[in-house]
Amino acid sequence: MKCPNCNKNVSELDEICPHCKKRLIESDENVTITSSNAHKLSIMANILLVISFIIAILIWVNFSIIYDEINWYGIFGGIIIVIFGYTLFLSFKTLVDIYNK
Repeated sequence: MKCPNCNKNVSELDEICPHCKKRLIESDENVTITSSNAHKLSIMANILLVISFIIAILIWVNFSIIYDEINWYGIFGGIIIVIFGYTLFLSFKTLVDIYNK
């Protein structure tokens, strides 16, 4: 492949010409990749939040069936799972905001 600026041979893997330092890959390609990653992270964050709520509900139901009364271990375990899932959700959403800037 030849550099469009200096017309010297460059590798196809190079993003910048080693001779004239001109950028070989257009920045529009990087923007589409970034927005695609941001969309995937947003979907993953939403799925993660739903899964954490489902796991918390399963823990609550499981402890209530086993002990036939209010069990604080099940309640605290479920709350910890929800807090952990929500924290991951917020961190993924922050990454999405960084990608979109």
